[in-house]
Amino acid sequence: MNARVGIAVALMVVAGQATAGKIDLGVSDDTVLAQYASTISYSSYGHTDWNLGLMYTEEDDVMGALGIEMIGEAGSHAPGLTGGVGIKTYAVSIDNTNDDVGSVTLGGMLRFVPPKVNRLSMGAGLNYGPDVTTFGDANRFLAFNSRIGFEVLPEASLYVGYRKIRARMERGYDVDLDKGWHLGITMSF
Repeated sequence: MNARVGIAVALMVVAGQATAGKIDLGVSDDTVLAQYASTISYSSYGHTDWNLGLMYTEEDDVMGALGIEMIGEAGSHAPGLTGGVGIKTYAVSIDNTNDDVGSVTLGGMLRFVPPKVNRLSMGAGLNYGPDVTTFGDANRFLAFNSRIGFEVLPEASLYVGYRKIRARMERGYDVDLDKGWHLGITMSF
């Protein structure tokens, strides 16, 4: 119960600090992942965003993430396609084994909005932390997500997605913090 109170407080703090950005809330039967992202800078090639995320699982596992990502158009020969690269740091507390995991990951993402159906979007992202940048009780970390969304309002979208977040533990087994389908909403303000 204390973890739930902590998550609620953290979300209120982030929402109180939010000036302009995007909130993303994805839920399944077993997990809730809340994320906030805001743009740091713009250039003629794209923009740079920072992001903050907090996940809580039914198993009382807690994950926090903080990252920076550069996003831009893939090129004039691929209208509607954007890509990005970034660095994200994860901190995880696994309740049932009392393990703690930290990882600095490199990642990439792609997002496609069909020009003729511009309310529809498809995207995927992958972050990977090898042994050298993963510490605590794990030696590898992987976070994968994909989604298909529909813009209901100009500043709000609903989506269905698949998410897999896995840590390879030092003792030789994998822990899936999340693996499965979820529903979500994204709101920009």
